[in-house]
Amino acid sequence: MKNSVYGLILRLVSYGINTGLIEKEDIIYTQNRLLSLFHMDEPDDSCTCLTADNEDTLEEILSGLLDYAYEKGIIPENTVTYRDLFDVKLMASLVKRPSEVIREFWQNYSCSPKLATDSYYKFSCDTDYIRRYRIKKDLKWKTSTEYGDIDITVNLSKPEKDPKAIAAAKLQKQSGYPKCLLCKENEGYAGRVNHPARDNHRIIPLTIDGDNWFMQYSPYVYYNEHCIVFNGEHTPMVINDSTFRKLFDFISQFPHYIIGSNADLPIVGGSILTHEHFQGGRYSFALNRAEVERKFIVNGFDDVECGIVKWPMSVVRLTGKNKDSIISLSSHILKSWRAYTDADVGIFAETDGEIHNTITPIAFTKDGKFVIDLVLRNNITSEEHPLGVFHPHANLHHIKKENIGLIEVMGLAVLPSRLKDEMAILKDAILNHKDVSEIPKISKHSEWVNEFVSQYDEINENNIDSIIQNEIGKVFLNVLLDAGVFKRTPEGQKAFDHIIGALKDFRLSHGGQRIGAGRKNAGTKAVLVRLTDEQHETLKKLGGSSWIQNAMNAQKDVSGKSIVIDFDFGGWQAMTSEEVDNLEKDWGETAWNESGPYVCTSPKDAIALIADQIECETQSNLPNIDKIDRLNDLLKEFVKLI
Repeated sequence: MKNSVYGLILRLVSYGINTGLIEKEDIIYTQNRLLSLFHMDEPDDSCTCLTADNEDTLEEILSGLLDYAYEKGIIPENTVTYRDLFDVKLMASLVKRPSEVIREFWQNYSCSPKLATDSYYKFSCDTDYIRRYRIKKDLKWKTSTEYGDIDITVNLSKPEKDPKAIAAAKLQKQSGYPKCLLCKENEGYAGRVNHPARDNHRIIPLTIDGDNWFMQYSPYVYYNEHCIVFNGEHTPMVINDSTFRKLFDFISQFPHYIIGSNADLPIVGGSILTHEHFQGGRYSFALNRAEVERKFIVNGFDDVECGIVKWPMSVVRLTGKNKDSIISLSSHILKSWRAYTDADVGIFAETDGEIHNTITPIAFTKDGKFVIDLVLRNNITSEEHPLGVFHPHANLHHIKKENIGLIEVMGLAVLPSRLKDEMAILKDAILNHKDVSEIPKISKHSEWVNEFVSQYDEINENNIDSIIQNEIGKVFLNVLLDAGVFKRTPEGQKAFDHIIGALKDFRLSHGGQRIGAGRKNAGTKAVLVRLTDEQHETLKKLGGSSWIQNAMNAQKDVSGKSIVIDFDFGGWQAMTSEEVDNLEKDWGETAWNESGPYVCTSPKDAIALIADQIECETQSNLPNIDKIDRLNDLLKEFVKLI
């Protein structure tokens, strides 16, 4: 009998053969591994023939085996948590060792990156790491907007914790292994009630920007080939210069994929900020398809096409064939945005020492060019909006309350599973003219329903589903509009143009180095070569442009040493190249890039840097007078060196 326990075991072995997970030489070995999981000493004679089972029948096979396991006391509770822990053990009997999976991936990659990812994705599905039968249950549709067709999904594939598992987890000894759901130590891990089993999980090692990284697919696949690329070390999320290099390194290796990073701050970041990772895949998001509505040019980057994207959030798009130029300009924009404040539109770079500005970057290739979308983010809160000023506002929480991460930024709503039942109840209430506010499970939707129902001449059985879906899509559009730092209003777009106008005047060399700096990645900042009217008047008194030219021609290195200026401009010292290298090592790369000293090779370089800082402070809405005084003192010192 094919549905006896041994019949089901044989069907699972057949599934392994038919999907290519195992070969005919593995049949007896696999059968014996499965028998041991059911505490069986030998097979019975009820079934001896292989079957034609495939992905369409896998859920049925596993369900039968799990029912038997519960009946025999092999699993303690007949709940999703315990069933998932055990069925992963069953599937692990069919899965190759990591070394074999890795070898096959890179053999396929030698033919083409697409073949490698196609095969690896199929493998991840066939092993049931990606549970296709659950993914199929997700609700998905598109909603047309002025920004293009956005994707709406109601996630039903991620199981919710059952009460018994939650209770058991509280009693279980707390473990720090693996440190999080992304750590490489999850590969082959048996799991526990408070950590999913990963016996059937295999990851692919990559080298990204010289470091050890890994790639896997998301078990919940919110879109086609939804992959996760993660640092081999358990290190926090960060958006800095190296982020852009890593993103472009990945798409250089996998040009058919898109890749992006969640922001590195709470509220505007993803659900896991403790482990650096990116998300990507083979999918065209609405943001990728959106057009540039206003173009601009940044001096020194003639080979980069720059523009503001027509999108509900605030997005700068950079396009070109020279990825190094795009990386350099991306770094400059990030540094500028980190320090940007515009109180008129509620944007503050920091309050009480807490940084608010960051970026959600997305990189991909299009028409033979490299592209990066830089989505400007800010996580400030207020009394009116305690969860975030640039976060879904309270009137939208009945649909979406969670953080707006990378996937939502690109135009794909991942909505909670509760909406499936709520949509069905809403449908019945609207069709039968019930008072939504009197139905506890959907009363939170009453104001929204009353508002949109009046806009339709007729609502009936034939159009009710599409109406509810369309209205949910409109809510998600408003979620994105709330998350935009520069609003889609004339005032908001004027403010957006203001920061873009400031960017145009900056000039960087193409290697990521500041002009004259002579050092790469040494924590130097962008140089703004602009002067205020007052500074122009001062220069005129000194002799105008001829004074500048003479000063620049006359300057010399300070005893052949670099000028190292404190990050807060409190002082400076001359250092040899070796001393600078040692200092950089002492700081560490991350700290050096984020808040390390400014390294200049000459007084000319230092004067240009300080002029930039003075100009930025004097134009700030909240100028730091003490800092301006320090800058002026330094300026006098370096002028004397000429």
